[in-house]
Formats: sequence, structure tokens, C-alpha cells
Amino acid sequence: MHVVVIGAGIVGVTTAYELAQDGHAVTVVDRAVGPGLETSFSNGGQISASHTDAWASPENLRRIVRWFGKSDAPLRLAPGWDMTAIRWCASLLGNCTRKRANINTERMLRLALYSRNRYAHLRNRAPFNYDLRQNGILHIYRNRLSFQYAKRQAAFVRELGCARNEITVDQCLDLEPALVSARNHLCGAVYCAEDECGDAHKFCMNLAKVCEAAGVNFRFNETVSGIVKRNGSVTGVATTSSSIPADALVVSAGCHSTALMRTVGITLPVYPAKGYSVTLPVEANQGAPGMGLIDDELKLVYSRLGENLRVAGMAELAGYDVAIDVQRASLLVTETQRLFPTLQRPVSPQYWCGLRPQTPDSVPLMGPCGADNLFLNTGHGTLGWTMAAGSARITADLISGNIPEVDTDGLTMHRFSRMFG
Repeated sequence: MHVVVIGAGIVGVTTAYELAQDGHAVTVVDRAVGPGLETSFSNGGQISASHTDAWASPENLRRIVRWFGKSDAPLRLAPGWDMTAIRWCASLLGNCTRKRANINTERMLRLALYSRNRYAHLRNRAPFNYDLRQNGILHIYRNRLSFQYAKRQAAFVRELGCARNEITVDQCLDLEPALVSARNHLCGAVYCAEDECGDAHKFCMNLAKVCEAAGVNFRFNETVSGIVKRNGSVTGVATTSSSIPADALVVSAGCHSTALMRTVGITLPVYPAKGYSVTLPVEANQGAPGMGLIDDELKLVYSRLGENLRVAGMAELAGYDVAIDVQRASLLVTETQRLFPTLQRPVSPQYWCGLRPQTPDSVPLMGPCGADNLFLNTGHGTLGWTMAAGSARITADLISGNIPEVDTDGLTMHRFSRMFG
């Protein structure tokens, strides 16, 4: 079977790899000049099953109200108020109940835990360097109310199979001595020993080479303009330079999946959430952290990637604008220096921003949609790196006619059919 995959980010490339492993002929189409050059390029660098709490929750809704109008808010709401954005926001608000948040967290965690195991499987079959660190991820807290909530949430996900454990400040500093300057401000931490850090872009580039060696055809610098359907089935895609026939099609184009699916009359509940990162060169004696950290209260993540420290976070619902707000991005450096005061402020910080494909419930969209041979693998939001390997294997199983190893209930477009179908 010839399968076309739209998108050569981390989700699209892992999907192509799994399809090739199943014996399919695979073509990957991407508008960029190489793999992983958009949302996967400079993300937070964490494979963090412990970070799968849904955006839509009563707690975050209260925070959004407090953040409203603040230029330094972790989440800034400034969407273009077309009907898609209005329906997306309405659906987000509808998911801000404790019951819905728990359901959505379980769905995300189910996929994230499976995906983490699939990365281990993939490394055994295709070993290559991507600055992997397997010493876990620490969630740090300064506010006691936030820490109390974190402990309740940790207990909830432990019941679902995620080893997310409360530790003391002293235990936290034993694990990450670079936090010593923050000792008096911390009230506790949560540790997930099985989570990992790694460079998603390096992984994407290296896996693309493995895919090419297995016969996958990558067509870069080529934009898909529409999906071609005939008699209820997909027959291929039209691009800016040609047409490509397909026996099956996978849409993994991030937030641009929405425009592609409109060409076959389907509105996806995927909206771009702009996120920022900064990459800081560090040396071992500068007091930089050696493991992954998450500041849950400020919504920032810190990942040591080789000789660099990647700091990522913030979110803006501002349509498809990819301009970097330097004043806002510079907050990443300010907060990093506050947490690690011995780090020198870089002369020219490497700022970056990307559009993360966010669904209103934070759960990705997978499975057939609009035709038996048209498949979604998109909407992973801030957790594309975390969930890519698992969602790729599930997608390949569905296309190959296999029963996925993980229950796909709640992961398909069906949950949005009333509002967006």
C-alpha cells in the first residue's frame, strides 16, 4: 500500500518510520526544506508523561482569569475571533470541569506512557544520538496551594500507572544541586524518574535518515494545497508542483491540518498556540541543571541538551502569527537567571517560537476521519515530542489492519462531532 504522510515534524516522521516497518511504500510531503523545522525544531525537549495534565481544568481557568491583560502571563488570549476560534474557546470552557479534566488527563496519559515505551523500542532498533538524558524530570513548586494540588494530581496519575512522586526540598536538591539558590523559595517537588529529555529536532533528522534508508520518499519544499477524494475515498493530494496518488493518507501537519481538512469539508478543533523557547549555551561549571525541570506555576520547562540549556514555555492564542515578541520571549531568560543566578546572561539569546496544534481538551486527534483511508495524527499541542512514537505506532496499526496495543477510545474526532463535525 502507498501511504502519503503530510508533515515531516516529529509526528509525521515517526509515523513514516512505523509505516515503513510494516512494509508500506511511504511518501512524506512537507513545505519546509527538511525534517523537523517548524514546531519540532526548538521545543521544550522533554518526553514527559508526568506533564499530561489537561490545559482545560478548573485550576487553570482560575489562573487564566488572574492572568488576563498581563503582558508576562504564561497564557495570553488574543485569538482572531472567527467562528472556528469562538467554537474552539467554547469547547475549551466546556472542558474546564474536574470531571472532564480527569477524563482528558487519563486519555493523554494513556498515550504518553505507551509512547515512552515505544521510544525505548525504537532506540533498540535504530540507535542514534539526540542528546538523550534519562535521569527523570523534576516539577518544582514555590506556592503551597499549588503544591497541595500537585500532590493530589500526582496521586491521581499514580493510579493510572504514572510514577509521579512527592519529594522534599532536600531530596529535590540531592537530585538537582543547581537549584540550591532557590532552596528558600521552594516548598516541595514532584519527581518522575522515568521521564526523559532529548533534542526533538536531532531525533527527527536522524530518524528521517533511517526512513530514507528503508525506502521512504521525502518531498521537501512542497506544499500540499488540497486532499483529493473520489467516490468517498481519498485518491491522493494536490501540491504546489504536482499531484501524488495515495492508497491511504495521514494528516500530520500540526495546526495546518485544519486548513487541509477543510478541503474535504471537515472542520478540525485544532487551534495554534504559539510557544516560545530560548537555547542557552552553558558549561558544566556554570551551575546549569543537568536534568529536566518543570516550573508548573510559571509553565516553564528546562532541559539540558548536550552543552545547551533549552528553556521553553508561554502560550499565546493569537492565530497563525509567528513573529517573536522579544519582550515576552526575554522573560524566559529573566526567569532562568532568577532560578539559576550563576548563569551568565547571553549576549544574543537564540529565541524561537512555534505554533503548537492545540485541541480544546488537550487530547490529540487520531484515526480515520471523513473516509476509511484518511487518517488524522495531529493536535498533540505541547506534547508532540512526548506522544509522537505512540501515536505513530497506533496510526500504523490502524492503516495496516492491526488492533492497536492501546485503547483508542476518546482519541478520535468522534468526541467533537457535535460541535465541529
